[in-house]
Amino acid sequence: MERRDFLKWGGAWSLTALLSGCPDLSVKKTKMNILWIVADDLGCGDLGCYGTTDIPTPHLDRLAAEGILFERAYVSPVCSPTRASLLTGRYPQDFRMEDALTGDDHGALTPDPVTAAECFKANGYRTALVGKWHLGREDSAHPLNQGFEYFYGFLGGLIHYYKHTYLSPSETDEKKAKVDYFDGKAVVSHERYSTDDLTEKALDYLKKREEDQSPFFLQLAYNAPHYARGVKKNHTPPVREILQAPEEYIRKFAKNPQDPTLREMYRAVVSNMDDNIGKILDRLDQTGQRENTLVLFMSDHGATLPHGGSNGALRGQKHTLWEGGIRAPLMLRMPSKLPASNSKKISGVRFRSPSFVRDIFPTCVELAGISSFPKENGVAYGQSRAGEWLSGSEVPTERPEFFKYGEQRAVVRGRWKWIQESFDSAPQLFDLEKDLSEQNDVSSQHPSVMTEMESAWNRWYAAYVERELEIAIAEEKINRERWEKAQGEERKQAQGGYEWAQRELLRARHWMEVCKK
Repeated sequence: MERRDFLKWGGAWSLTALLSGCPDLSVKKTKMNILWIVADDLGCGDLGCYGTTDIPTPHLDRLAAEGILFERAYVSPVCSPTRASLLTGRYPQDFRMEDALTGDDHGALTPDPVTAAECFKANGYRTALVGKWHLGREDSAHPLNQGFEYFYGFLGGLIHYYKHTYLSPSETDEKKAKVDYFDGKAVVSHERYSTDDLTEKALDYLKKREEDQSPFFLQLAYNAPHYARGVKKNHTPPVREILQAPEEYIRKFAKNPQDPTLREMYRAVVSNMDDNIGKILDRLDQTGQRENTLVLFMSDHGATLPHGGSNGALRGQKHTLWEGGIRAPLMLRMPSKLPASNSKKISGVRFRSPSFVRDIFPTCVELAGISSFPKENGVAYGQSRAGEWLSGSEVPTERPEFFKYGEQRAVVRGRWKWIQESFDSAPQLFDLEKDLSEQNDVSSQHPSVMTEMESAWNRWYAAYVERELEIAIAEEKINRERWEKAQGEERKQAQGGYEWAQRELLRARHWMEVCKK
């Protein structure tokens, strides 16, 4: 179903569960509220409920203890692609959003897909985004044009926690940093700590919804614990430029508060975020909204090690397809008014088989009683896991999930992980049930699994490769003509663009050959 048809149709509200064996949702007198809380760059080694001991996270630990914790939740290795999949239930490659958006790049979320905000809005929900967007600065991609009635936050990938400014990777002059903080489309200028500020806005929103009794879909997307300024080759900014935290939290974790280490500062940032999430959970309890609110917490990908994060025993980090890049924290708590099919309270459950970010939107649609997930023919969507979330009993899946990032590619299927790091490296195979840290390549022992998973990846990416090659050819031509016409300093700048376009064309041709196999 295309977006325009879905919005005209209006979503067709239904109170009957679609999955066989699910309880009849028609007993609900009100629609279920949905709250997604998204952290930024948080790793599985940064939360107590995942085993860390150096950062107290009692509120998120409590959320996990009262619901379901997912040990193998898969996302993309960088911000924008994960957020696109979360909101659409689709692969980010559908939107040419394989990498994180930077500056004013093209590649924003297109107007075509029906987003979660549009779906819930069409079915009587109030919708809001508080915090990070990172899906494009074009007007058509703005949150207010993607189904959110209310937006307070920032459009880019990172901000200074107090100044709310953004400095692009190519810039070093702090004076050029621009404020990237908005109330709707109006710029907001103040120096309130972002995590505290975003939480207050979310609390205000919850209060309004409690007063008017409107069902809501709220996405609270923190910038924490993402760095405010990145570490670059041959240049490491002072710790207080890389991250910022309230002084009382720095004093809590730093041996020398005047000169904290990066990990100490990171611990302060995460602890503050956890306390703020505690305020959200307390508000739901105090107002009675907990009884009818699904609360989901996740990170958009694994931690960045040079910026203070930890992925525990997992190999790799952000920007890689190792488990440390694509396996992220995920936990949820079901509404207390929505009983499990076995009539037992779901608490302290751990799902150990793979779960995928693309499944979250369709699952929430079904749990909300919406009769039809807005699908478009020929598009691969995630699958509803409503029965598992309701019962607290997972059904292990052998459904493969595919990943691509630059020259890296991978497939996760059940216990198996197939991965190729670069064009020049050999594919490897890991048994994640026995080898969490991906240290023992067992490809020679399972040649048939290797063949099956590589063939499956090739078939998946074949749907995209012709388009990517056509675009690469066109971009190479444009950049070559620009370089040939340019003079002086402009020619040097144009040469960089031409060289980039040449590399992209070579990569696209490589993937075309791969998919022909």
